[in-house]
Amino acid sequence: FKCPPRAERWSEPDVRDLSAAEAFRGGDSGAFLYFQHMRKAGGTAICDLAKRNMPPHQVPRHYCMPDVRGAMATPPWSLREHLLAELRSKRLRMTANEWDALPRSQLTLPGAVFLTSLRHPLDRWYSQYRFEHLEHRDGECMAASKQMVFTKWYPNFARDSQGNNYYVKTFCGAENPTPTDLEKIKDKKGAVRYTKDLLWSWRKFKSWGKEVKWDDFLFAIDALRRFHLVLITELMDDGHPMIEEVLGWRQPPKLVRPHEKMAHRKKGEAPSLAREGLTLDEWNLLADGNAFDLLFYHYARRIYLERRAC
Repeated sequence: FKCPPRAERWSEPDVRDLSAAEAFRGGDSGAFLYFQHMRKAGGTAICDLAKRNMPPHQVPRHYCMPDVRGAMATPPWSLREHLLAELRSKRLRMTANEWDALPRSQLTLPGAVFLTSLRHPLDRWYSQYRFEHLEHRDGECMAASKQMVFTKWYPNFARDSQGNNYYVKTFCGAENPTPTDLEKIKDKKGAVRYTKDLLWSWRKFKSWGKEVKWDDFLFAIDALRRFHLVLITELMDDGHPMIEEVLGWRQPPKLVRPHEKMAHRKKGEAPSLAREGLTLDEWNLLADGNAFDLLFYHYARRIYLERRAC
């Protein structure tokens, strides 16, 4: 990839707050890393990278999550005063959000340096199938006779999890109810729903189906361009120079396979790529359901390549 003329660059104009990254590299205690952890897209390797490049006391022990949950849209962590106070009081310089859609308000956190990593969305889906269903590396045990083929597993899991177009939903900035209003939303047993439902921030996307409104897609792209560092899992071997430039980290990333010791395998390892593990019909089903994530991913690749080459 060669650096294109400035008028043809998708990453221009640069809307990142570069002063925050400079403060982070300089060791400013008020600057911190906000890691948007996308599931099955190299997130564990990013946390490992942080622990090898930052003083131990500055990185939360539990998967880089100061709340021990990775849910930065969930009260009280959704309140910027609480988040910033917790980081200051514990001398932490990193937080990670994995289980909540990214709140729009957190894009303006003072001192935040934003980092994420993305993987081809169809490979990400297939990795989810392999990780949680075929190999049960999430700790859940299931008899082999109950294993489902991908076409049966996928719609069930999509319905009960973050669903299709996961990337766009994460970055589109759709607002949540206020903490006060959230307290009023109860489940059938009368408990406050968000305290019992790990995926509560994704329920607002139930009506989306396979469609995405243009304004939501546009905001997701805008949010992504504000991230100081957008890494691509497939290009991670090439990413260290840019990681060092933005964060000042000298140790390069390594391949990390989460919960590998929990993997249940009887006939060798399953394919790691969707094109190797899925039939053409399965591939087309997945691509049709996640068309906007495919667009988003390729936009992210272009931003990465421009920033790397230019």
